[in-house]
Amino acid sequence: MQSYHKDKEISTQEPPFYRELLCNTRHLLFNGLVFIRNLRIDNTTGLPS
Repeated sequence: MQSYHKDKEISTQEPPFYRELLCNTRHLLFNGLVFIRNLRIDNTTGLPS
C-alpha cells in the first residue's frame, strides 16, 4: 500500500511538467498562427493600395 502511494505521488508530481510543455507549445503555435494571419492580412490590405 505504501509503495502504491509512493508511485501515485511520483505520477502526480510528473504531469505538471508535461502540461507546462504542452501549454508552451500550444502558446507558441497560437502565436505563430496569429503572426501568419496578421502577415496575410497586411499583404491583402497592402496589395490594392
